[in-house]
Amino acid sequence: MKYLLAVSYFIFALVCAEDDKPTNVKVIANGIESFVVTWDTPSKLNGDFLYYTMYYRKEASETESVRLQASNVNIGGLKPNVPYEFWATISTKKGEGKESEHVFGTLSLEAPAKVITEPEHFHGKLNLIVTLPCKVAGARNVTSIIWKVNGQVIEGNERQILLEKGKYLDLIHLRHEDANNYTCIATNPYGSDSITHQETHINRGEEFHTRGLVNGYNVVPYLLSSVHGIATYVRNDITDVKVLELSNQDYIFRIVTEVGGHTVTNIYKPPNSE
Repeated sequence: MKYLLAVSYFIFALVCAEDDKPTNVKVIANGIESFVVTWDTPSKLNGDFLYYTMYYRKEASETESVRLQASNVNIGGLKPNVPYEFWATISTKKGEGKESEHVFGTLSLEAPAKVITEPEHFHGKLNLIVTLPCKVAGARNVTSIIWKVNGQVIEGNERQILLEKGKYLDLIHLRHEDANNYTCIATNPYGSDSITHQETHINRGEEFHTRGLVNGYNVVPYLLSSVHGIATYVRNDITDVKVLELSNQDYIFRIVTEVGGHTVTNIYKPPNSE
């Protein structure tokens, strides 16, 4: 009688979540009672993402924590002139990962202004609108937010509109020459900070001029959304024309034109198709 012995070998690969840890942790004073904490996430996670945990503590005190889905958080109710320690972890279905680097910050009444918006490359479309943001920490202590392009301060006009005291810059009815670097500078009594956005754009004007022309009329101003638009047409023989307003707020398009001494207002709200 012959016996056949079958031996199976089982090899277990233990994969832990401890390699998943936030990087580039930044702590930014947001006034005199809070910090904004931001961090980056690894491009690949060791398991399905569940949540972040932000830990923080002051000297000789217990650690506090907060769970969240976003990679940034505002920690408030803190005291000035006391050092705080911050770190974060990522939890996946495989468990909680390693701690990030520990970073420290101290709130001060004399903290310089800090722009917390990250620089971006905006791809606008010709004849449309692009909005450039400039979010500033501790905004109550900021004395000014200005924008510059080519070293010149943007004062604001019908195509460069400053909103919320400079927190946003709307570039209206984009033209080729608007492609540039736009710098936001925030200042308070203790210092300043800046970021620079780059704006380039795509031409949709050619598409409009192939299907939007009316024989015997000139298109004075026009605004386009992704699939809709608004335009004011003036007869070819009328030359006394002046554009008074060209704006888009909350996707309500508005064109105000003075034609031969008369004011013409054109308002349009496109379908929710952006």
